[in-house]
Amino acid sequence: MGVVKPALIAFLIVLSIYVFFDQPKTVGLMINLPEAYDGYTLFSPIYSNVTYLIDNSGEIIFEWDAKNLPGKMAYLLDNTNLLRTEIFPDFYQEQYFHYGGSGGKLKEFTLDGEVVWEFTYSNKTHLQHHDLEVMPNGNILLIAWEKKTKEEAISAGRNPELISENESEIWPDHLVEIKPIRPNGGEVVWEWHLWDHVIQDFDPTKENYGVVKDHPELVDINYVWEYSLHGNMADWVHLNSVDFNEELDQIIMSSPSFNEVWIIDHSTTSDEAATHTGGKSGKGGDLLYRWGNPRTYRAGDLFDQKLFMQHDVQWIDSGLPGEGNILIYNNGWRRLDENYSSVIEFSIPTKGGEYFLDASGTYGPKDLVWEYFAKNKSSFYSPKISSAQRLPNGNTLIDVGDFGVFFEVTPDKKVVWKYINPYTQLGKTKQGDEISSNKYSQHNAVFMIKKYPLSFFE
Repeated sequence: MGVVKPALIAFLIVLSIYVFFDQPKTVGLMINLPEAYDGYTLFSPIYSNVTYLIDNSGEIIFEWDAKNLPGKMAYLLDNTNLLRTEIFPDFYQEQYFHYGGSGGKLKEFTLDGEVVWEFTYSNKTHLQHHDLEVMPNGNILLIAWEKKTKEEAISAGRNPELISENESEIWPDHLVEIKPIRPNGGEVVWEWHLWDHVIQDFDPTKENYGVVKDHPELVDINYVWEYSLHGNMADWVHLNSVDFNEELDQIIMSSPSFNEVWIIDHSTTSDEAATHTGGKSGKGGDLLYRWGNPRTYRAGDLFDQKLFMQHDVQWIDSGLPGEGNILIYNNGWRRLDENYSSVIEFSIPTKGGEYFLDASGTYGPKDLVWEYFAKNKSSFYSPKISSAQRLPNGNTLIDVGDFGVFFEVTPDKKVVWKYINPYTQLGKTKQGDEISSNKYSQHNAVFMIKKYPLSFFE
């Protein structure tokens, strides 16, 4: 073997240093400015069994290997435990429910990874999916599908042409409030079913017949957005987020298929929630408010549509800038001008504490309190999933879900923190390697993220 000359060794060292420092950043921490809210960000990649908690520098503080893929979301509880939904390992073999967002099992983990609670809401007739809400009393509010046969749907007034031949059924959503029974199980203490609050003007010989325009408090069983991904499928409404307001005792939820958010009364009993009377509102389980697309109740036109496949609707928590306003990640798929995402904040107009229709017969507002979109609009875009969160310093944390990009903006829309999720089905992506959203195994998508203060674990 020949002798390597010192000059060559020096050249190779310099070259390696140059390559190292010239390596382009493709994943991990991209921006971390002093204006960013200092805290811990929680995320559960869709195609990974592991949930991560990182600090502002991108360092992992905790990680939980749950052994199963997530049912899309994870939250930290006040006791610092992790609450996570999961997909059953044999889910795709059973094929009871087969659309995006499926979950079915809840697990609570300690920081050491010990499972201290499990609960299953899944069988051949119903399945938990997408989001959940941890309520102040410790109960957990779940979104779930329930199956109705083709015959039941037609009897309820569904147009048979809107029932897929491949599925021959329909899956209206419902909400259930679960009281945990540890270490295994839970009790349903309240429930609401969309199926109890539908209307149709398709067939006067069937149930729920009425004038849709005269009943905005009910959901048109035959409404289908012309660009809907789910309208003629079993997963017709596709609720994807839910939030609870303790002061109002009301629930808000998001339907991207309707391009709307809906508010209902939670002060009802379960029996009252199945009717049109009862509760503080006196309206039972009917919709108290809806916003985003007035065409769903035959008011307004295409130009009045405000929401496009939106996710993560929520009231901004008390004590935060904008408290009481509504915050939404507006995905922006099929906007009239171009596809781009935005985060919007608005205040719901009320009279005497009640929601009302304006002179045009629609629910307000017309104008927003705040909106964020990129200067180059199409550069900030995720057609599905994604989330937003108002932080204590007034900044807003945003998850561009389809591409695993997290960033934080100030009220004046300056980006002060940015992180690209490096974790995929193949493990951690190396710095310099590109993430491919077109390859399943390399997909780094994240349904939702949440940021917690540094004091959270004190």
